[in-house]
Amino acid sequence: MSASKAFVLGSVFLFFLSGGVYGDDQKGGNEMVSNSFPVAVDYSRSLGQMITAGGYEAVAKEVTPEHYPVLGKGKTDIEVVVFHFNRKISIDGVLSEFSRLGYRAATLPELLAFAAKNPGLQREFPIVEFGSLWRNNDVRVAAYLRGTPMGARTLDIYFVDNPSGRGGSAPWTEETRFLGVQISKELSVPKKK
Repeated sequence: MSASKAFVLGSVFLFFLSGGVYGDDQKGGNEMVSNSFPVAVDYSRSLGQMITAGGYEAVAKEVTPEHYPVLGKGKTDIEVVVFHFNRKISIDGVLSEFSRLGYRAATLPELLAFAAKNPGLQREFPIVEFGSLWRNNDVRVAAYLRGTPMGARTLDIYFVDNPSGRGGSAPWTEETRFLGVQISKELSVPKKK
């Protein structure tokens, strides 16, 4: 087998091995890409246990059960989708795109379950959840995963309504990914006549 055929076959194999399912949507000349991943979320675990399972080198002190309560019950298998909008985008832009596409923002337990199963991805790009926002005074705060230049994995927070972000750097750049979950049709309750 030639080297080029081996490379192509190896790339296809790695694509399927990673669990990637790609789609795209054109908006304003920028290509939106999404990757879906099956994840098991165990809501019987405490937030601390979920964080420990992720093996982070650093966790923001604000990531507490008071700010991020675990609201689900039992164990649930879901499919999370990592969206890459390929442009600078605000929280309102992300939530609007999610709504248009039939998705909701993932919660912190869903983000942590995803990261425990896929620990290397946050070293490549920041991954944000908007489903467990809390307020610090009048500022919405989101949790997100990122890697450091030294390769450490961190669970951090971002002050969403502060344009300069935490520490003066805004993570919502073209590289940032946003975690969503498809809104299930089973969750809609028919109206009584």
